[in-house]
Amino acid sequence: MISASFYMRAYVVNLLSKQLKGLDMPKHRQLFSFEAALMELLEAVGHEVAAGELGRSASLLRKWADPDRTQRPSLEQGLALDSLYIEVQKVPAERAPLAAQWLRCLRVKSTGQSDAKALPDEMLGVAAGVGALATTVREAIADGRLDAGEREALRLAIRDLRRNLDDMAAAIDHAP
Repeated sequence: MISASFYMRAYVVNLLSKQLKGLDMPKHRQLFSFEAALMELLEAVGHEVAAGELGRSASLLRKWADPDRTQRPSLEQGLALDSLYIEVQKVPAERAPLAAQWLRCLRVKSTGQSDAKALPDEMLGVAAGVGALATTVREAIADGRLDAGEREALRLAIRDLRRNLDDMAAAIDHAP
């Protein structure tokens, strides 16, 4: 059972996020969706950079990441975007967001296995995310004001915690 303190922490994270980013909230994308993977990629490499790589407009790429639209990149375009992500982020190919999503879909469709067994790990990820956010907040407010670097560090810690919470929610949803 999820405790009231968990919900309180989630509320605080949401409140901090709104204060840091203004009132503009991003469109909700289903966890483990192609749209979420594409948006992660676009945020990491930059919309304009990704658009330039494909010779397409940044607005088209945003449409591809919109869960309310049916347009999607081709396999070749997805591979080009993942290659760009690997190059910019300097990560191994296994961390490429689109390829990871396609692999996850393939595994679920071919084996029927989901990420349900991941719940204990996801719970640990949430705890670590809350701890990281608390540390970041403590360090950021130590001098009584927030500079641009501290704001960015808080945004990243909140983003990571949101991902951890989404991962845990997905594990709960897919649990047998």
